[in-house]
Order: sequence, then structure tokens, then C-alpha cells
Amino acid sequence: MQHDYATFTHSANVAFYAGILAAELGYDTDDVQKITTAGLLHDLGKLKINQRILRTPRKLTSEEFEIIKSHPTLGFEQLAFREDLCEGQLMMVYQHHERLDGGGYPVGVVDSEIHPWAKICAVVDVYEALTSFRPYRSPMPKEKVFEIMRRESGKSFDPELLACWIRITNKIWDN
Repeated sequence: MQHDYATFTHSANVAFYAGILAAELGYDTDDVQKITTAGLLHDLGKLKINQRILRTPRKLTSEEFEIIKSHPTLGFEQLAFREDLCEGQLMMVYQHHERLDGGGYPVGVVDSEIHPWAKICAVVDVYEALTSFRPYRSPMPKEKVFEIMRRESGKSFDPELLACWIRITNKIWDN
């Protein structure tokens, strides 16, 4: 089984964005490389998800969404015993859908329990998903995306990371 083109491009974009954000935050070159690599791997667990569910052009049923919510755990399980990945990389895969307020998945951990690299991934993952084409909707304009994400600042996203990402994208992309 292999990822579809949309999942591949999403992962490549998340990796690129995570590297940009990490560099701007002052991470050293080695950590930026590790964060970028983990960005490529963050949705690895989707390889174990039925393509019919991943490509559905409609809102997912609650049962389908529960299956989708298993992808961080599935990805973590695939990578957990690799000796060439560090804890931060594994946590990016496992925790990128966790929320600061505890309302995320797969575990529902809160702010202090979420690895800093996973918080980076959460910001750029949602940004990339909302600004990209999906089978069920067109890409959203950047300002609409940031309006949505600002409402989740402090709940889903680390406010400082989100503010930094907004500054970066406003400097680089003017769409």
C-alpha cells in the first residue's frame, strides 16, 4: 500500500513548513533537519488506513473518523523501535493532533505533556491542510485560515508558535 499524491504532497509541505518554523524559532541545524524529517513522517500511519476513507469526497462518518484518529498511533508503532529517530521525531508523529486544552487525540494530553516539536507540527499541519485542495473542498485563503487558527490559539495551538508562523507566512507569501 502507498500514499496517494495528496497525502505525499501534504507530508512534503508539512516537512518544509516545520523546518521553516523551527529555524525561525532558533532551533539549531541538526534539530531543524530532524524536525523536517519528522514532518515527512508525521502521517505515516495513514498507510494503514483504507484509501476509500482517506479519499472520501464527503464528511466522514463518526466510525470513519475514529479510524482516521488511529493514524498517529499506527505511525508511532511503525517507528517506535527505529534507532535512527529521536524522541522528538516520534512525538511529532504521535502527538501532532493533540491539543493544548486536552481535547486532541490519540491520548488527550495537555499543553505541558505535548512535545515542543509536536506543537510545531500541529500548527503547520493544520495550515497546510486548510490551504490545500481536498476532495471535499477547495483551498481556503490564507487570511481565512488564520482567522480559524487564531480562534484556536491557546486551545489547539501554542499562541507563540502560531504568531510566529503567521509572521513568517506574511513575509513570504502574500496570497
